[in-house]
Amino acid sequence: MSELPGVEIWRGGVTPWQCDEMGHMNVRFYLAAANEGLANLAAQMGMPRAFTPGASSTLLLQEHHVRFLKEARPGVGLVMTGGVLAMGESTATLLLLLFHATGEPAAAITARVAHVTPRDMRPFPWTRATRETAPGLMIQAPDFALPRSVSCDPVTTGASLKAADAFGLDRAATGAVTPADCDVFGRMAPEQMLARIYASVGHILRGSQEAMLKAQPDLEGRLGGAAVEYRVVYHAWPGAGERLEMR
Repeated sequence: MSELPGVEIWRGGVTPWQCDEMGHMNVRFYLAAANEGLANLAAQMGMPRAFTPGASSTLLLQEHHVRFLKEARPGVGLVMTGGVLAMGESTATLLLLLFHATGEPAAAITARVAHVTPRDMRPFPWTRATRETAPGLMIQAPDFALPRSVSCDPVTTGASLKAADAFGLDRAATGAVTPADCDVFGRMAPEQMLARIYASVGHILRGSQEAMLKAQPDLEGRLGGAAVEYRVVYHAWPGAGERLEMR
């Protein structure tokens, strides 16, 4: 495999239990690998204990942009590299690139993070160690990592149960956050949020699938889907025991 951009931050593979009904790795596990890679990239940035219970500072995700480029099936080997795209006083834009063992890009994940206190998530300036190491980790985003079909402009949210009721949105999933869903700081992990969204898709698409099958009965058993590009903006971090509702 030819030299990959950035520094290696994760290496692993795809297991059958990570795959969905389409036979390829489910979207949640891309973010799970990215979370592990983020811890290793933080170490390269002078924060080796950023995601441990006794951390003095950590990286708080503000948003992810993900391009899914080539599906990964059971038994496939994957490698993730990473680097720094931009640094602010207390924020950074990081690039995590997932490759097949052949060198073909599997996914590109851009993570916007803030340097914060672990418990109250208060932003504060980067340490001198990070400011000194970050220039050596700078990376340029390849074309395949850039947004293609979504905007990355700033967003605000008006989401609430009251708004969902006003729009007449159907309930797609309900549940509660479990301790196993949370990181060492007690916050729901990003891949668990994505897992809940994925689990609601069957309810969300039921009406449209029924309409398609009524128009084309020969599609029975042949309908499916695949993720192409995501933008996930994190507005809040629920903890264990908090109730969830998807509309």
